[in-house]
Amino acid sequence: MVKNHHFAKSVSDAGWIQVRRFLEYKAACAGKRVVAIPPHYNTNQLRSRCGVYVQKSLLVRTPICPECDLVLDRDHNDALNVLQVGLKLDQHSRAEEKQAEARPSGGT
Repeated sequence: MVKNHHFAKSVSDAGWIQVRRFLEYKAACAGKRVVAIPPHYNTNQLRSRCGVYVQKSLLVRTPICPECDLVLDRDHNDALNVLQVGLKLDQHSRAEEKQAEARPSGGT
């Protein structure tokens, strides 16, 4: 069905929704949280140590940062960036939850 361009997007989306639900369920059982990183974060061009954007082609697997000389496989670097973004988003989400709990209820 994914080869059919009419159904491909909805089938692919449904698969990722199931994966996310399963992750959220397992995380809740372990007392953890799942944080989804929005796709607009361009984590693969950002160097995880210094925060410099380094343009590179897909053929370059282990780029060297011109600023801090960091040498990491692109997947490892991307994973570190996703972790950093996820921790920031989770911290922001927890702060919003605390603010919402602290607000007085407007009920009777």
